[in-house]
Amino acid sequence: MKIYNRFTGKLLIEVKDIKKDLIGANLYKANLGGADLRGADLREVDLIGANLYRADLRGANLFGANLYGAEFRGADLEGADLTGADLRGADLYGADLRGANLMNTCVKTFTLGRHYGFVHESTVTIGCKNFHKEDVNRVMLRKLGKENSYSKEEIKLYSDAIILFMK
Repeated sequence: MKIYNRFTGKLLIEVKDIKKDLIGANLYKANLGGADLRGADLREVDLIGANLYRADLRGANLFGANLYGAEFRGADLEGADLTGADLRGADLYGADLRGANLMNTCVKTFTLGRHYGFVHESTVTIGCKNFHKEDVNRVMLRKLGKENSYSKEEIKLYSDAIILFMK
């Protein structure tokens, strides 16, 4: 299977001697920035620390994938299946997760301006502050944003993203 950069057309990686759908492949720290992986079957793939900056993963199957510490900044994950994936430490800043299945993910991570955060089970952590999910609401997020000098646009963007992550 050949994986190309969706912006330059450059060949990023050619995977040989495994199933063409990459199920269970070891792509540890692979550089797949800008890769066109639309609809790819990446079940249980090992992408620990991989660079997927601005990659197109729309509709990709990442069921049970190990995405620990992967870089997804600006990636398009719309409609991707991330069920059971390990997203601990993954950078999802600016990633499009509309319609993505995040059921039973190990940890849902996000970057909130200069704050890193994550959602796990019944807890939301933003920077050094921990909140119970039921206590997180748009009013609290606006207050947190104002305390940290975020613009109104940033506060809306970040609160929308966090509310989405908590679902």
